[in-house]
Amino acid sequence: FGDIKNAFNIKFDIFKLYKDFIANIEKYSTYENIDILKKQTLINLKSKKLAYDDLASIIYLYGRIFEFPYYSKLKCIFIDEAQDISALMFLGLRKIFKNASFSIFGDIAQGIYSYQAIDDWQDVTNIIGDCELLYLKRSYRTSIEIMAEANKVLLGLGYKPAENVIRHGEGVEYINKSSKEVLSDQLKKLNRDYLHTAIICKNDEELELAQKELENLNIMVIDENNLNYDNLQNTMLTVQTAKGLE
Repeated sequence: FGDIKNAFNIKFDIFKLYKDFIANIEKYSTYENIDILKKQTLINLKSKKLAYDDLASIIYLYGRIFEFPYYSKLKCIFIDEAQDISALMFLGLRKIFKNASFSIFGDIAQGIYSYQAIDDWQDVTNIIGDCELLYLKRSYRTSIEIMAEANKVLLGLGYKPAENVIRHGEGVEYINKSSKEVLSDQLKKLNRDYLHTAIICKNDEELELAQKELENLNIMVIDENNLNYDNLQNTMLTVQTAKGLE
């Protein structure tokens, strides 16, 4: 940003503007955890750090004041996993790539960051403008048995059920006993039939607890510091880390 400020020969600090906005954010938002968000963001900015969540705001503010001359030449933009991108980020992207066509793909039911994601595709179409919204209802990824269980969850969340091609597999099994011994027996059973077995936890806190409880079962934890799972038989990770590893 410094070079652009010098080129325009003006005294302008986009980061100061953003910091002032965050310092008064409760005037503009009714988000229930706004105080936590405000405190942590101001700490980051004071340390001259930007979280990923801040980029959308910085880009949008910058785009309202300056142009993005290079990016305006790009014509085709593809976005995958779009359900985890905020409406504000879409606004920023629309400003950066103002002359481009957009192809956007995602599944709101697979969203994992509720605080920075969209919950209605219509919001995206309103931002992008002049676009067609298409729903792909058929799943080729999994068996009828698994899809039937997944559809129960989708319906419970208020989403439409998915259709799938005719491919049968084993039924879904629920095991309510969660002792270390039961899990150890399950892993031994699965290891006889499969090369890789994963224990997927809801979040980092659950992963840390499971790691302590199961430390003697030779299970490797997969996280941002260790993404090599090719030669591991039993792994443990969060939903967020598992995303894209189907």
